[in-house]
Amino acid sequence: IARDESRVLELKKTTGELIKGMQTLCAFLNSDGGWLFFGITPKLEILGQNVTDNTQQEIAHEMTKIEPAISLPIDIPEREGFCVIGVHCDAARIGDAPYTYDGRAYYKVESTTVQMPRSMFEERLRRSNPSRFAWESQTPDNLHLDDLDESRIKGVVAYGVEKGRMPASAITENAMSLLDKFGMIEGDRIKN
Repeated sequence: IARDESRVLELKKTTGELIKGMQTLCAFLNSDGGWLFFGITPKLEILGQNVTDNTQQEIAHEMTKIEPAISLPIDIPEREGFCVIGVHCDAARIGDAPYTYDGRAYYKVESTTVQMPRSMFEERLRRSNPSRFAWESQTPDNLHLDDLDESRIKGVVAYGVEKGRMPASAITENAMSLLDKFGMIEGDRIKN
C-alpha cells in the first residue's frame, strides 16, 4: 500500500465506490491481475470500514455482474470494528475470453482503469474461441442448402473413398447427412 496505486493495486475509501472497484477488478482480470482494497483513502490512510453481512452481500452481488463468471474470495479480517476489505485476482490466461463487468470490458493502463476498445475486445474474443470466429465456421446469409450441387458433393465423396480417406459406406449416404457429419451445416444453414 505504501507504494501507492499501480497497474496491480487499487485503493478505494469505502464500498461506496463499489462500482468503480468492480470495474477495476474486471480490468485486473483482463490485464495483469491485482489487489483491490476497500477502506484505504487516496492519501494512503488506512481507515477500514464497518463490514456487515449486507456489505459482503453487496460485493458478492456486484461480482455476479462479471462475465465469464468468477469466484474470488473476499478477504475480511475476522474482528470487530472497522476492517479493510481485500480482493485479489490473477490475470486471465492467454486465450481466456475477455472479462466484462455489467456488459463492458475494462483493462488497466498503468494505474488507470479504462474501458477496453472494441477492436481489442473483438481480438480477445477471437483468441478465446478461434474455431467459432474462423471464416469456415461462419454461415453466410446468401448461401442456402438449395444452392448446393448434390452431384458435386457425391463426386468429392467418391474421390475421398477412392483415395482411401473416407469409408466406402459414405457413397451410399445422402449429401445433407454427409455435410452434417463433417460439421459443414448448422441447423438449416451452410457454413463457408
